[in-house]
Amino acid sequence: MAKFDGEYCLSFRIGNTRENDLVDGKVHFAALINEQTFEGQSIRRVHDLKLRRSYTPFFKLTWSIFHPIDKDSPLINFENIKNHVSAFMVTVTGHDGTFSTTIYDRKFYEVNDIVKDHYFADIMESKTDGEIKINYSKFDEIK
Repeated sequence: MAKFDGEYCLSFRIGNTRENDLVDGKVHFAALINEQTFEGQSIRRVHDLKLRRSYTPFFKLTWSIFHPIDKDSPLINFENIKNHVSAFMVTVTGHDGTFSTTIYDRKFYEVNDIVKDHYFADIMESKTDGEIKINYSKFDEIK
């Protein structure tokens, strides 16, 4: 969680390590938030988290995903997110252009995975022939 274009965002990144192109890529991001009903019952609700961009027509390398923590975010009133959120859920779907099949993946993030005021390390490297290479050994590094 860090500032991006002047506002705090919860972010993560995904990578396409397949040799195949992914088209019509879609990401869904949600939070499991602990709440109380009007009657005083403790429950856990799934809240969809709006993304700056949840669709890409073509996904070949990596994709940084951002949820702005603004007035419309269900996370805006939590001074300490770790006291209210149980987990975050991500699903990714797309179409494999080579095999003409739908692919998907899912991931759960624990609230302890959140690191405040840090950014992902740069993983894009230019090769001598001008092509871009992704250094996946640094994929999870933050600075």
